[in-house]
Amino acid sequence: MRWNSEERYCFFSDEAHFHLCESANKQNMRYWADTNPRVLHQRPLHSPKVTVWCAISSAGIIGPWFFEENEVAVTVNSDRYLNMLQEFFFPRLNELDLGDIWFQQDGATAHTSRASMAVLREHFPERLISIRGDLEWQARSPDLTPCDFFLWGFLKSRVYVNRPSTLQDLKTNIQEEIANITPAMLARVMTNARNRIAPDKQLLLSLWRFATSDSYAVCDHTRYFTHIYVENVGSVHDSRVSRLSSLQEYILIFVSYDILECCVLYNICLLQKDELENMQNI
Repeated sequence: MRWNSEERYCFFSDEAHFHLCESANKQNMRYWADTNPRVLHQRPLHSPKVTVWCAISSAGIIGPWFFEENEVAVTVNSDRYLNMLQEFFFPRLNELDLGDIWFQQDGATAHTSRASMAVLREHFPERLISIRGDLEWQARSPDLTPCDFFLWGFLKSRVYVNRPSTLQDLKTNIQEEIANITPAMLARVMTNARNRIAPDKQLLLSLWRFATSDSYAVCDHTRYFTHIYVENVGSVHDSRVSRLSSLQEYILIFVSYDILECCVLYNICLLQKDELENMQNI
């Protein structure tokens, strides 16, 4: 089971809150001065907000959908999530007529309830990327989904420029900025997503006791094995890298392409002990 990112569309989905009273991202916005400016930023304790859902792929963005009742944002529960899927997402997806697509969601309770999963499995048989899905989505991995590493930040950098004064103004800004995202931008984002899921030097095959110390073979997203890391990956000493000229052909003797595709998605694979011993004798 694998998602062939080069041949099939995959819609990555997520929700986000947009507060009417804009809040700064402390990691992105800094102020440097010789003295403390003692600036006080006031905001309401409970700022009005909208809860937005979108699904993004190289074929386009489906959304936004606002989770609300009587124009007030509501918590996303299983019933509301199912209603959104059936009344909004599935009809618009059918209009695109993309064939067999993959669908990704995170592990939020509303997404992974029995009712939600049953409906999603019916619509995406063997093509569901989720907790308890056909491909298990990694928990706590916001750096991998285009909604997190691109869409929400992009929108929040733009929808407050004209200082919306009402929730309707904010919703209108969100709709307009999503409509302004071009196919070329989406193509770049999805290329970025593929590189994040399977970046060069991040598919690590653990080769215990190979080359007389702990080391890791590394391949890129095309399954071409290129380097070996000596010492512990992630430590300050992992920069000693040696080129490998003959590892590629031997790796494919032990590991099938299907397994390697899964490794690319998960960024990790452990060879069995007997395979490791065979490689030590190469």
